[in-house]
Amino acid sequence: MKKIIRMLICVQLLLVLIAQTVFAQDTGKGADIQSKKNYLIEKGYDEEILSYLSDDNINSVYHKLKYDFHGKAKVSAQINRSGEMISNYATRAAINKTQLEIKSIVNNYMYDSGEILGCELILSYEWLVTPTTNGKDAITVNWDPTYFSLAEMGGFNGSSSIINSATENEEFFNFGMTVNALNTGGAGWNIDVFKSDTEKTLQTNPKGQMTLFFEPNYSFNASDDVVMRFTTMYYQNKATDDSLINFSTNGTGVQAVGTSTDTMRNIVQYISNMVDVTG
Repeated sequence: MKKIIRMLICVQLLLVLIAQTVFAQDTGKGADIQSKKNYLIEKGYDEEILSYLSDDNINSVYHKLKYDFHGKAKVSAQINRSGEMISNYATRAAINKTQLEIKSIVNNYMYDSGEILGCELILSYEWLVTPTTNGKDAITVNWDPTYFSLAEMGGFNGSSSIINSATENEEFFNFGMTVNALNTGGAGWNIDVFKSDTEKTLQTNPKGQMTLFFEPNYSFNASDDVVMRFTTMYYQNKATDDSLINFSTNGTGVQAVGTSTDTMRNIVQYISNMVDVTG
């Protein structure tokens, strides 16, 4: 009798494990990255641009398509992998491309009917050298508020990381910042370049990533041929006073005082009709 009871318990446990596995696969948690990539490609995502997404990005886009939009949406993407060095401000110098790399990807979500559901901006920066900075830099993003507003719920997330030269491990930490945005077409962040609880001299290759999700301000379709720019500016604050970088009250710009702030710009286009919505 005891053997029979033990067998029944084992069978029940096995059934529970099978049920959990099926549930995980159904919710996407059990799907590997390659299967998620295949799903994104089926939904219209450019395969070359897909290769530039991190696993976290892929998981996020996959979740939006399959669950937030219930598998009924398509997605298209644009990318700009090269930051533009600018020095047209009297008190600013350009950050060299051999020092800093900025990448921006914009994802456009729509129903098969062509109705635009929203768009997503994925930004990343990576210092190829250890920057000369006090550790408090800034990033701003500008767009045309006629079309989109930063989503109030779940509109932003981001993280930073460094390589600890003592352990050779990548250490992640959250942005030490507050989003300055009132949906007037601009947002700004002060960012921590270095990890506060790790000796600064041990930190190399600081980098970070942020994702912004935008909702349409009015209903429009892909066929309306909306074209808009997302302009990203990176500000390197090399001074010792954090207050040298101050955001304007509405978040649409940033003021950099003195000669100790260098800049780099990156522009990526949003194009509403990137894919054939009739297919």
